[in-house]
Order: sequence, then C-alpha cells, then structure tokens
Amino acid sequence: MILIQLFIPTQDNDGNAFPKETHEQIKLECLEKFGGVTGFTQSLAEGLWDEGDKVQADRIVIYEIITDEIEKPWWYVYQEKLERRLNQEKILIRWSEIEIL
Repeated sequence: MILIQLFIPTQDNDGNAFPKETHEQIKLECLEKFGGVTGFTQSLAEGLWDEGDKVQADRIVIYEIITDEIEKPWWYVYQEKLERRLNQEKILIRWSEIEIL
C-alpha cells in the first residue's frame, strides 16, 4: 500500500486565508480520484523555512490518501495544478510504502 500526503497551506502568500471552498475542492478531487481522503484540519501544522534574511512560515492542512499504487505522472500534473491554483512556489506531496494491520 502507498500513503500519499499533501501539505496544503491555509493562507496565501499575503497571509489571507483561502476560502473554505479551496480546501473542499481539493478533498473532493482526491475523493473522486481515490475513493477516500483524510484531512487533518483541526490542529494545523506549521512549516518553517529559512530564506537567509528572514524565516518564512506556513500554516498547513495535511491530507492523506491510501492507494494500491502510485501514478507518478498524474501526481506531477496535479502538484503543478495545485501550485498554480494556490499561487505557491512549491506544494509538498510525499508518498511512502506502508503496511496496514
């Protein structure tokens, strides 16, 4: 089994919250494609990175999908689509092999 995690910011680069519909659309797209999605939306995660002269921060929601196989070409296209939609330099998507008890 493959666990896919999407790290999606809750705000744009100016600190304005994305409309609720933005995240609802991402969940719906994942549900339609994979038949299920889990969103960790109550306790937002925070991502920090150093840009030399200042530290940047994102508050993020993590969405998880479990699937039998990874369709890398589809994910690369979807990642680019999310980056354009959310006006982000990079959207982190990672996957790993897992075993389910």
